[in-house]
Amino acid sequence: MPTKPTDTVVQIATDTNFSSSPVPAINGNPTKIPLVVPAEGLIPGNPAGSANLNWLFNTISKFVQWVKEGSNTADKDAHIVETDSDGVINTAGILSPAGTGYSISIQAINDSGGSARALSGTQTVDGWGVYGNQTGTSSAVRGVCSGTGGHGVYGSAVGTGAGAGVYGDALGASKAGVWATRSFENDTAALLVTGDNVSPVRGLVTIGVQSTEPSSAFLGDLYVSPGDFRIAAGGNWNTIGYRPEGWIDQIAYNNSGPLAIGVAWEDIITIAITPYRVGQIVIDCSVNCEDAIGTATAFQLRIRDATLGVTLITDIDNRTDGHRSLRVTYTLPNTVTRTLSLQGISIPSDVEVNFVTMTVAGTY
Repeated sequence: MPTKPTDTVVQIATDTNFSSSPVPAINGNPTKIPLVVPAEGLIPGNPAGSANLNWLFNTISKFVQWVKEGSNTADKDAHIVETDSDGVINTAGILSPAGTGYSISIQAINDSGGSARALSGTQTVDGWGVYGNQTGTSSAVRGVCSGTGGHGVYGSAVGTGAGAGVYGDALGASKAGVWATRSFENDTAALLVTGDNVSPVRGLVTIGVQSTEPSSAFLGDLYVSPGDFRIAAGGNWNTIGYRPEGWIDQIAYNNSGPLAIGVAWEDIITIAITPYRVGQIVIDCSVNCEDAIGTATAFQLRIRDATLGVTLITDIDNRTDGHRSLRVTYTLPNTVTRTLSLQGISIPSDVEVNFVTMTVAGTY
């Protein structure tokens, strides 16, 4: 590729009339006279030959200066933009007013497929790779996906520092940092959040804690206080039921009638749990028992992890009549689905039990 010239382009024949001709009769005559017959160029014998050449060189030099240096006049007065041997344009900035309506200021098209970019913005210092500012009612940056897959706007946050693939900041009243709306009803979502489900470090969505309750409760608003999670409805903030640290309760009843417990350990009631993580649970059991025959001398209870086949606690109160209760704290060894059971044994004859309750609570 030829090397760019470094010579200064001088616009020639800028004076209106000659003033320094060695032929005094020429002084005072125009320095530039357009060609009379442009199709024939310079005509031999034409006494205005010098003025014709000056007009031609003056016109060419003005265009060469404009090509090299550009113009600071009003919009749409573009000039040739310099590229390197690969066609890459390096410029300090582009200002391209688009007019009105749906005119396009800058249009970038790439049909090479793969991971090619039609438009790419890169910023290596504080600032923005791509910045849009809209003072009207439309969008500063709008992304439209009209194909069978892909994204209208795609953001990816990489590196070690804090950042976001797409960042929105609401800086005015009734504004939204990120606004998602749905105008097509079939199998679509205004906001779809997906993520890795293999040992994730953070949740898919994080809502910042607000130490003070918002002064307005607009329908559908959410906020997290240091102690609970609330949603706005009916002009009030309503607490959504949950327990800190992911507490989950399970409870089982058996009030269908007396159950006869014999001389071998047998299940009175069971609960199956599927832990999401290893944690500590509390198992509470209560039961009413009655020695209906009147010959039992002892009635014992125990709580077991039936999946592991281990006894967690045994109650040797031995009372055969009345209300009995049993509680144990148990640290789950893993996240395998397991069955917890309350068992009983009566010696030497049956004891009837009813109104049985088993409750499991904990961070699992």
